[in-house]
Amino acid sequence: MNNLLTLPIPDKPSPLQYWNQFIDSKPGEKTRLAYQSRLRIATQYAGFENEASFLYRFEENPSNLASIVINAMLASGKNELQRKPVLSLLANYGNWLHSQGVISFKPEIKLPKEQKTWVDRLETVTESDISMLNNWIDGQPEAIKPLYQAILEGLYFRGLRRSELLSIRICDIDKEHKRVSIVEKGHPGIWNPIPVSDRFILRLEELTQALRNLEPRIKETNPLFIAPSTFSDLFVRSWFNGSIPAMNEATLNRIIQSWGEAINIRLAPHMFRHGIATRLVAMGKNVREVAAFLRQSSATVQERYFDSVETTARAVIDIL
Repeated sequence: MNNLLTLPIPDKPSPLQYWNQFIDSKPGEKTRLAYQSRLRIATQYAGFENEASFLYRFEENPSNLASIVINAMLASGKNELQRKPVLSLLANYGNWLHSQGVISFKPEIKLPKEQKTWVDRLETVTESDISMLNNWIDGQPEAIKPLYQAILEGLYFRGLRRSELLSIRICDIDKEHKRVSIVEKGHPGIWNPIPVSDRFILRLEELTQALRNLEPRIKETNPLFIAPSTFSDLFVRSWFNGSIPAMNEATLNRIIQSWGEAINIRLAPHMFRHGIATRLVAMGKNVREVAAFLRQSSATVQERYFDSVETTARAVIDIL
């Protein structure tokens, strides 16, 4: 019996060892590196000098520490798109610790609901809204700014639908003729050139350059609009054959919603198209001119009278 008592007792794994076990259980190098990056962000906003100290405190009270991190990110102006990946990591790790018996309770980690100060109104945006958005976008990190500026330019100043904006590829930019090819609503797989402003061409070229900075081998047929996480330190960039995954409409919806949260109004993608139409009418443009600008006519009519429609649309573009 005395001999048994003198046998060495295995030490409990350190918090860092638990973390490494958690990371090793995740499939794919991309996911593991992304989790490491999010841990560094959580450590920073929680005010700890290193990840080991953060993980030690996290085991003691996961819910409380997660709340500190998210509230600190909220106070520093981080929107929901930026906070959610960090929160997801903390929730997943807390649940994993519980499943391994490291902590005796399942932590409740939830994204705090923000106070909404906007009120419902007409499904449109005003010039004042656009001005506030421009100012807010100007204050965003340089890496993400080209994407946001191109989205705003396309949805509002060119009146594109979501699907039309997201259909634009690098090869669809025609700087010489000031046109961009898009897949119009109801015509899947068919790219149709439309007139655009010099400013929209510039925004698309800036976005193209940003993509080339990320991946010099990117193909000309790659979509221009990709998920903002691609530009973020929260995620790890991983490219295959020079191709970057395209943004989908759900992601675009979330981006626009986060814009609204930033300037305290309710926003959705279709509101920009309504807003520019309202603005054009207020500027004295007639229904025919606005319809031509927004491409409301059928594909047959547009093909038959393309020169006339383009000329009318170009006249509208030049005043914006």
